[in-house]
Amino acid sequence: MKLSQAQKALEFLKSNPNQKFTARFIADKLIATYPQDYIEKRNNIKFENNEGAFKQQVIRELYSIFPDLIQNNPCVKYQERPRPRQYWYEPPSNLSPITGIDFHNSLIIDAEDNNPPPIQEKIFSEYDLYPILIEYLSKELNLYSLRIDEKKSSNNRGQNGNQWLHPDIVAIQPIDKKWHELVKTCVKHGSGQNVRLWSFEVKKELNNSNIRSSFFQAVSNSSWANEGYLVATSISTNEVEEELRML
Repeated sequence: MKLSQAQKALEFLKSNPNQKFTARFIADKLIATYPQDYIEKRNNIKFENNEGAFKQQVIRELYSIFPDLIQNNPCVKYQERPRPRQYWYEPPSNLSPITGIDFHNSLIIDAEDNNPPPIQEKIFSEYDLYPILIEYLSKELNLYSLRIDEKKSSNNRGQNGNQWLHPDIVAIQPIDKKWHELVKTCVKHGSGQNVRLWSFEVKKELNNSNIRSSFFQAVSNSSWANEGYLVATSISTNEVEEELRML
């Protein structure tokens, strides 16, 4: 049976308890361990002859699944600082070496009449996602990002007009850092570009009710960018994902 990305990551961490790994290291190990599972993704036309872009996509997918993996598996831990972020599996310390039963937690549950306290799940708003994405773009892609608040910009397009004009986040990527000075001069006098412009439209979730408007909103407000992205924490159903692929 083919394992999901989350299951693969969990199995890898379990097999290496108390060892800390970056998402990049985990991605390399998963690709090496399950090569057949990544054939279709590797053959995607946008990754053709670009192994770096292919691996970066796997790393992005790992970043997207780790919040739920940590929420659903108390033994999966992560360290935010110092960078880079690291993940590891910490086995329960109170397990019986013979039966594997956690006596300490069993006593607590019995004392509370089998009613353990519910896990409080943090609810993110779309605005909570902006600084998270900006930090990711800075640390992982070396982009200089800026949040655009459409509510504060001038609007002559009517109600909600700026939603179709301004993306949520814009970013600039200097591409001339390693260029020779002669190349920089040549590009400057030839009116060439020494930067790439990125655009990001952020949604909390893509679902049946917002998929089309979100997609065309991203297309509309990113027409000036070299790279335009529609970013979401989740896609609600397989049908929504298929419609996104069609669009």
